[in-house]
Amino acid sequence: MARKAKQKVVIQTITEKEIDAIHLAIGKMLKDRREALGATIDDFAYQVNISRSGLIRIEKGQDLTLRSLLKVVRGLGTTPEELFSAIPHKVAK
Repeated sequence: MARKAKQKVVIQTITEKEIDAIHLAIGKMLKDRREALGATIDDFAYQVNISRSGLIRIEKGQDLTLRSLLKVVRGLGTTPEELFSAIPHKVAK
């Protein structure tokens, strides 16, 4: 019995450089939004239950875990959808 050939599935990938660029863009957006609210790093970090150094790393795009990102996004009064829709779909490679 002849075996049917499997249809090749094309999976899109993302490079580490693209991920780093997205992290930087997210961090900048979060920092800009926090500053627009007039919140200091210390006050905001305390209110969203993240360490000061953790918030600094997030805003530099260095330490984005989903848990910390959700805390910051909620504290800024926005949604993950709104945040991610602001990220350019094509990032410079």
